[in-house]
Amino acid sequence: WDETGAIADRIYSLERSFNLREGLSARDDMLPQRFLEGPQALPLKEMLAEYYALRGWDKAGVPPEKC
Repeated sequence: WDETGAIADRIYSLERSFNLREGLSARDDMLPQRFLEGPQALPLKEMLAEYYALRGWDKAGVPPEKC
């Protein structure tokens, strides 16, 4: 992870923090319905849990206090 990647990660976490402050939450992290139904349905809950963990966020999609 180079310096540019670290800066981009902090910017994204700051954007997420701003959205949380404004009332958005993990329940707003959705895909279009066509991706969630039928034989091609994606396991969104599991995917989001993994994504949050990779970002270093908690299970509710909240970044740490200090990014």
